[in-house]
Amino acid sequence: GLTFSVQGGYDYDHSPSYSFKSKLEAPGAINSMNNTSNMHNYWQNTNNLTWQRQFGDHNVTAMAVWEISRSWDTGLQGTGSNLNNESVGYWNIANAAIRNASNSYTEASLASGIIRANYDYKKRYFITAALRADGSSKFQGSNKWGYFPSVAAGWTLSEEDFMKNINWLSNLKLRLSWGQTGNADISTNAFASYGAQGSWINSEYKTISGVMKSRLENPDLKWETTTEWNLGLDFGFLKSRITGSVELYQRVVSDLLNYKPLNSYQEVKQIMANVGKTQSRGVEITLNSRNIITNNFFWETSLTYTKYEDRWKERT
Repeated sequence: GLTFSVQGGYDYDHSPSYSFKSKLEAPGAINSMNNTSNMHNYWQNTNNLTWQRQFGDHNVTAMAVWEISRSWDTGLQGTGSNLNNESVGYWNIANAAIRNASNSYTEASLASGIIRANYDYKKRYFITAALRADGSSKFQGSNKWGYFPSVAAGWTLSEEDFMKNINWLSNLKLRLSWGQTGNADISTNAFASYGAQGSWINSEYKTISGVMKSRLENPDLKWETTTEWNLGLDFGFLKSRITGSVELYQRVVSDLLNYKPLNSYQEVKQIMANVGKTQSRGVEITLNSRNIITNNFFWETSLTYTKYEDRWKERT
């Protein structure tokens, strides 16, 4: 049949903070105050369309998902020292002889589209294929979108006729998969950012604020992509009292996102960039056993062996 579902959510958080320090706390102390207000907003919407049909021993499921989300954060801070009047504490920054104020605003949006199809025959042979497209406001131009395909296949050997007479074997399944996923975790975005800061002192010995660049833009920045293949074998013996799996995998992370240092004399000392490619290879073996099972006592054991190797393939 055909089903359609819509889900959504909204998250709001307001975190105010107030502090006051009196000059009476210690001899020679300078009184001060601080007011901070941080607000976080996030909303998300997911639309899922699923079609499922069975044709005899054949089962087919197709799914399409469209998801969008947006978050925005604001910050406001006011600080002061050398207060003329302590009676109102932190509530009147105008009492401060020295005052500083700052504010901030960040936002990010993400749109994702997914199509996926699953097929199985007699719960014995399995095939899954999917394509995911993610668009992030953190990147610029054509780099906003990343496309990540995946495919997987499985074969339950224990359901084959030639394995039916092996009584001590309860499950034996071979799996093979390949796929890509994306990462856009760069905190804010790849655009230039500016901030106000005390730049110089004028003839009246007052600090004059100026605008300076606090983050460099990188129009070439793009999605970090993880490409992984996996070969696995699941097994179960003695009515699944002993189960486990063997996994072989290779994972390559390309266009790795990280800060790239710049020359020390530059105004901004680092820039977010795609810094290279890494590779991980490994094997993982898991063995589980249910040793004692009674109404009053249960004892099981789980053992895991892992071996892997990480290395850089490219550095830029």
